Amino acid sequence: MEQVYMTRRHRQPAQERGQKTQDAILAGAAAAFQESGFAGASLSKISALSGISQGSMYFHFKSKEQIALAVMHEQHVRTYEKIESARGETSDPFEQMIRTSRALCDLLINDAIVRAGMELTLENGALREESYAFYDRWFARLEVILERARQEGTVDSPLSDTQLSRTMVGYFTGSDLVCRNSQEEPEFLAAIEVMWVVLISAIVAQDQRETYLGICRELFRAS
Repeated sequence: MEQVYMTRRHRQPAQERGQKTQDAILAGAAAAFQESGFAGASLSKISALSGISQGSMYFHFKSKEQIALAVMHEQHVRTYEKIESARGETSDPFEQMIRTSRALCDLLINDAIVRAGMELTLENGALREESYAFYDRWFARLEVILERARQEGTVDSPLSDTQLSRTMVGYFTGSDLVCRNSQEEPEFLAAIEVMWVVLISAIVAQDQRETYLGICRELFRAS
């Protein structure tokens, strides 16, 4: 995606004020997109929620699409930073997947920009290309980890790593969507723990299942 806003990772001191303005715009946009979706969120609503005038917004972003792409880009950055941090906690590839899913749960629960970015990946039209790029990267990373887990004897499944990666991402994102839209509001962490119980029972070598079930209990039931 073309860079449409300054990332905090590369800004100069003179850009601090502009970055704060952009951060405020993205925060307001995230709230607007979550409330009304991309199509229903107007620039005036984003302006009101961000506290930034439409004139100032236009200086940084020329369209609502650019704002949405910037929200998605920031969501991607935060997501992959969190993934890399969680992966660094263990060398066990299957445990890495469990830990990264737990870290992603925290982001989706606590970070409005990440929640909005994930919702925007479900949009059609102009945002679709960026959505494809995000999911393709997610699939590819999972496939690498699954291949390692298979080589180490943890994963024992007739399904390919490609099939498994898509199943796992679909289960995770589907659980997130259901938890946010169900009238019963099922608890997200509990839903993802169940996801792992299903996956461990289905694809992990039998003599290793209890180890990973224990890791799930530790991570998803911790207060």
